[in-house]
Amino acid sequence: MESWNSTLKSELGERFESYWIAKERLFDYIEVFYNQQRRHSSLGYKSPAQYERSTRLALQSSSNTLSVYGSRASPPTSPARC
Repeated sequence: MESWNSTLKSELGERFESYWIAKERLFDYIEVFYNQQRRHSSLGYKSPAQYERSTRLALQSSSNTLSVYGSRASPPTSPARC
């Protein structure tokens, strides 16, 4: 958390003209730059948006594979005759 605060201060600054300007710039920094473009080493050098997309696609493809191949039902058997 401390490194994030340090990065934020160095890239965005610490002083603003008003509360509303600070709030707007912080929102833009987080939503437009930090989550969409900035790469993170903990995510395999992908941006959070890229990581979420690739994870979602991987989960979708694995669930499609399971629904096609994972539920192989054997054909119904006829009742045993005695």
